[in-house]
Amino acid sequence: MDQTNITTYWANFFGIPPSAFDQTGCRVLPHRHLAGFQGAWLYRRDNNIILSVPQEEVSSVQKLVGQHPPTDKTLFSSSYIEYLFGNRVSKLIGPAFQGYYQAKSELLATNLDSVLRLDFEQHQDAVKALSQSGDSMGWDHSGVFKQNSILYGYQHQGQIRALANYRMVDDQVGFIGVYTHPEFRGLGFGRATVQAALADLARREKTALYQTLHSNVASIAVAKSLGIKEFASHVAVRLKPRSDY
Repeated sequence: MDQTNITTYWANFFGIPPSAFDQTGCRVLPHRHLAGFQGAWLYRRDNNIILSVPQEEVSSVQKLVGQHPPTDKTLFSSSYIEYLFGNRVSKLIGPAFQGYYQAKSELLATNLDSVLRLDFEQHQDAVKALSQSGDSMGWDHSGVFKQNSILYGYQHQGQIRALANYRMVDDQVGFIGVYTHPEFRGLGFGRATVQAALADLARREKTALYQTLHSNVASIAVAKSLGIKEFASHVAVRLKPRSDY
């Protein structure tokens, strides 16, 4: 599976040339895509480790990394994150699975009669109802509520029980989001909507980017069953401002 589009996306995310993206070892870089984020993004792809941090944090984190470099096994550990940032850590999100899909749409062609192409404006009530289905954290992490994205819904007994969308994050890559009503999980509804989104991107000869927590084993299993390949992992670290301590 061609990795050119997804490699270019992540290289631009970190502000480095695509040709230098797969460099081994650990790099500490100032935020580019995450400019303004009060926190760090710890990224790992095999032996390629990147720590994206605010500009003012670069020199101090580089010094700590130089004294005690992370490995692929220690990077996401609570002890190493505490070593880097001490008591400034306010929240950890991850480790997260980063996957991608780029293949022919014919490979995804199945009967998806229950999957509908939706419009945010016309289907606001259905989207709102699903957002209030009892899993607020899952909804917030899903990203399916984003405007200006292509939205698919799974209709069951006259109600939308699952949503998937994609929004283009550059000219070649679309970010997939998915959410299923908690009472209807495990029935294939979310999988069907993701399948429709993937097929649409594939028809357009675009690459799909898929993200979920590693703890969400079911979501990763669905992704892999549809041909999504693992590309990397990351942890987002929210930090308290230095003035707070």
